[in-house]
Amino acid sequence: MSNFRYAKISDLEQIQKLNLALFEKEYDEYDQTFDLKWTMSELWKEYFRSSIESERACCLVAEVDDQVVGYLVWWLKKHRNPCRTLQQQAELENMFVKKNYRWQWIWSSLVKEFLSWAKEKWVDNVCVTASSANTDAVAFYRKQGFSDYDVTLELLLN
Repeated sequence: MSNFRYAKISDLEQIQKLNLALFEKEYDEYDQTFDLKWTMSELWKEYFRSSIESERACCLVAEVDDQVVGYLVWWLKKHRNPCRTLQQQAELENMFVKKNYRWQWIWSSLVKEFLSWAKEKWVDNVCVTASSANTDAVAFYRKQGFSDYDVTLELLLN
């Protein structure tokens, strides 16, 4: 049976392992500019500690048999484009579920909790960024109600 709850500082090591798995997957399949060392850094610890302790952020975990099998981190921000009328934005910054636990309803439940939190905070819009080559993630987010809004194009020069 699975359970969803807000993360605690004592969950950091398990979340760190999941985040490393996310980075390894992204690096291997989509984007070799990911810094795999980042997940073991002090900056990582501070980022996730802040996501647990801040009122402007949240880290949610999914547990199965008292083991953390997934997480989702979001942050409340000012809208990134100051020329738009939107003020408050919540960004789903990263999410990962262990491969053996990727049941659709675990992913969906994490996102539903995020959207519920955003509504409670009177957020104007929510956003998420996914590697364009990760068609499964893009399809999943579209199924959750997200749609293309801005398109960011990059050209790697090195």
